[in-house]
Amino acid sequence: MAGILTKKFNVEICNKFIDDVESSNNNYYIFVGHSYPWVNDASPPAANLAVSNYDHEVYDNILYGKKVANADVIPVIARYNWTNNTSYSAYNKDDPALYTKQFFVYNTSASVKSVFKVIQAGIGNSVVAPSIKSTTPFKTSDGYVWKYMYTITDSDLAKFGSNNYLPLTPNSTVTAAAIPGGIDAVAVTSGGTGWVTFNTGFLQSVINSTAMVISSNASSNNDFYVNSAIYFKSGLGSGQIRTVTDYDGASKQLIVSDPLDIKTSLTLANVAGTFAVNDIITQNLTAISITSQSGYIQPGDTITQSNTGATATIVTANSSYLRVKTLTSTEFENNYAIDAGRGTTIGNSTVTTSTSSNTVTAAANALFTTFYTTGDYIKVGTHFHRITAIANNTSLTVAGPFSAAYSANAHYKVNSAATVASITNISANGIVAFADVNGAILSIGNTTGSYDLGEIVTQSSTSTNGVISFANSSKLIISSITGSGFVGNSSIIGITSNTSANVTAVASNPTITLSNTAGAFILGAGIISSSSGSANVSTITLLPNEQTEYIISPKVTISGDGTNAAAYSLVNTATTSISSIVVFDPGSNYIQANATVSANPNFGSNATLNPLISPILGHGSNAAFELGAEYAGISVTFANSYSEQYNLPGYGEFRTAGLLKDTLFDNVFLTINNYDRVKINLTGSNTFSVGEVVYQANLATGTVVYSNTSLVELSNVKGTFDKAAANLTVIGLTTEYTSAIANVNVSQFTVSANSYVRQQNTGAAGTLISANNTTLRLSNVVGTFISGYTVYDSSSNAYANVSAIKTANNTKTLTFDYFNQLARVSLSQLSGSFNVDEQVEMRTSIGTKIGSALVYDIANEVDLILSSNTTAFTINEKINQSTSANGILIGANSTHLKLTNVKGTFTTANVTGVTSGANATVSDVYNVIVLADVDGTLSESTNNYFIGITSSATGYAENPNTIVRPNLVRDTGSVLYIENLSPVTRTDISAESVKLIIKF
Repeated sequence: MAGILTKKFNVEICNKFIDDVESSNNNYYIFVGHSYPWVNDASPPAANLAVSNYDHEVYDNILYGKKVANADVIPVIARYNWTNNTSYSAYNKDDPALYTKQFFVYNTSASVKSVFKVIQAGIGNSVVAPSIKSTTPFKTSDGYVWKYMYTITDSDLAKFGSNNYLPLTPNSTVTAAAIPGGIDAVAVTSGGTGWVTFNTGFLQSVINSTAMVISSNASSNNDFYVNSAIYFKSGLGSGQIRTVTDYDGASKQLIVSDPLDIKTSLTLANVAGTFAVNDIITQNLTAISITSQSGYIQPGDTITQSNTGATATIVTANSSYLRVKTLTSTEFENNYAIDAGRGTTIGNSTVTTSTSSNTVTAAANALFTTFYTTGDYIKVGTHFHRITAIANNTSLTVAGPFSAAYSANAHYKVNSAATVASITNISANGIVAFADVNGAILSIGNTTGSYDLGEIVTQSSTSTNGVISFANSSKLIISSITGSGFVGNSSIIGITSNTSANVTAVASNPTITLSNTAGAFILGAGIISSSSGSANVSTITLLPNEQTEYIISPKVTISGDGTNAAAYSLVNTATTSISSIVVFDPGSNYIQANATVSANPNFGSNATLNPLISPILGHGSNAAFELGAEYAGISVTFANSYSEQYNLPGYGEFRTAGLLKDTLFDNVFLTINNYDRVKINLTGSNTFSVGEVVYQANLATGTVVYSNTSLVELSNVKGTFDKAAANLTVIGLTTEYTSAIANVNVSQFTVSANSYVRQQNTGAAGTLISANNTTLRLSNVVGTFISGYTVYDSSSNAYANVSAIKTANNTKTLTFDYFNQLARVSLSQLSGSFNVDEQVEMRTSIGTKIGSALVYDIANEVDLILSSNTTAFTINEKINQSTSANGILIGANSTHLKLTNVKGTFTTANVTGVTSGANATVSDVYNVIVLADVDGTLSESTNNYFIGITSSATGYAENPNTIVRPNLVRDTGSVLYIENLSPVTRTDISAESVKLIIKF
């Protein structure tokens, strides 16, 4: 039986390829080639799939290449632009043909530029573009349920996008919010008939947590809605669902199976600090029972108690009971009077009090009987007491002795006071379930439709957005507001419903909703949050209430191996069939599930449902697998010559592009210093320990890597060991052995059959071709050498630091970010004129063919020989000549300049460097031939010459040491991709982007 490879296999292989490209262990290059014309340039032939082509023949045509950087490769997906009035399929993990269908779209709108996945298809075509960048699925008015996946930046779209493909750049927030095994949609496979138990409206009242009265338009039949579900759709207390267990058709009262989650909504004033979800909100007050009130006391008054000095602000008040917020740490005490702060009236004469008597006496001219009445409060000094009896004009009795004795003091009648009878501390607290201190209430008019709960509404005139938490035809309650704020006399529009309205008024509506409340919050009193926020309570509302919109409909039951998925049904009242299922909680961890619909047994039949389960880790958890990212997109730009630092030619044509992996470099020059191996010949009988440090006093130290009685080899050498020093002794720090120095030799790199140079840290390596004390020349180089790291050759046991890496006969820095497979030869004794694209042969002086090549260019390069030069020219600077000729300097020494991108004709006149200001006299000018498809030996002698097979032109290498050879070892590496193109012409100011899409 035949097997299959899954889509995950394709995606996984694609990801591994991208990881391989990004790995520092590999080098991938985009190359271009084939400079000469096709038979028909307007219709290039298909790439040759013969093994011989990509094993060998393609190398004949490679011109140059650029390394694929990490930023140059990305997963890509098929591109399906959202198009109005088009039908799209839903993501269905059970559909074996899923990836042949359009189940995701790209919204090209400038403000969106995002990919959305279809969770559930609508009844007909899609006519509302998805646009909400939410971590939860959302529904548009055409019935489609969408899931936002990610947004594509303009730069990524330009670099990797095309008419058929889009770059994949997963959104980490979406990934983190994915719900494993969620049921985000339930499809109605058959709506059935007879489902009449459907009613919508607003609650008329909430009697208790299980009883409520619904709209007057509800059925008048008893038990009509029993076994149906009531879902609180919008407004305060929304999001709950319960099963109806009893219904009275006359009173419209219904009973639900489980108590409602009653929450407390607090509208706030004077908000300061932070209120956040899960904060603990606390309100602490003191309840004071009072007696013997004189004058009036009301909320907002500040009271002060005699004797204790305690103060508080009144929150609520009646004739016998005060709720206060204390202002000092001093506590109120029973039986002492309080002053409500409405001032005092001074009496005539003076009085005397005692700490041991309740009697207050006055001077002879006092008028107690006319100034006071029993029950008034008299204040003397800082204390005041209630008057219990008035004996005459000069004597009265108070409720208790004054705490201080006063003599001939003024006395006052307190205008508003009472006596504390008892004190109780009261508190309320709750946990914030929802917080929106920046919320607003919008009064609206001229609405064009109905807004959806939870949709984003935007006001373009103020660049303000918010989320609707309550909506009717005249009012919106808005939360999560961003922007400068909504204003009146300006229109708004709902993103998903497309409903518009005019805002007539805006009111601030800072609100928090509490769960798990304990105690009773008091209107007008202050609260504090555990996040250090504070505010006063303006209104208190229990939820749900009369602003809560409900839907009664046939009950949806979801069962399976997951938990908590919940939904309600909608009914087509004209056909009495189930029209759709609205999921308000996707639950989690479902692999399999069933969904059924039920109601009063007397109504409804034959409805069938299909739960649409997310991928195992949830929608958005792995965008690559979910969207079938089995394509790797590679995009490399060959920028203009200046931007590419003249590493690539700024002229010529190419007709192929491809991908080359881990090719080998040739003619790599390493500048080395700081040799790290010293061999010391010894006279003595001791053997030092490997790893110990030995030293020659005041001169040098090193670490032992090998030792016997006659030789010690050291690494990490600091200083210079000297056999001519007065002290010839080396000493081991660990063994304390000593030996005399007979000779000192630094381990040098030497060429042998086994010479293979490796670099620590990078793993780069190559075959050693030649070596001296400062330079190593390598071939068959694999990996990337980096300056600053050590290279070594195990055959000679030489170690040294790399200080520079160069190519082009050790004249041009090599970074391995580019390769140039063109050869550059400065010609002397030129006879005739070579033709572009003609074959040339390299021959010995007696005419023996030693190599061949293809002429790539004869006009854009030149070499200048200098007779005088006082200042050094700068690489990559522009060189001008008074003849109006100019070019870019790509190589130089005191007598020789190599120029590219040449304009005009150089002669034996002076030249000037635009950047350096250097000036020199040209003594000779040599034409340069640029060659492709170099096979065999380039001229290594001035006796060897080049001849054009078509033109018969001839020329000799002006100096074999100035020949720039191809960077790569021919026929090495793996050609992974080839594509033939119509001709692309490169100039020194143009940029050419090569985009490859590779399917796995």
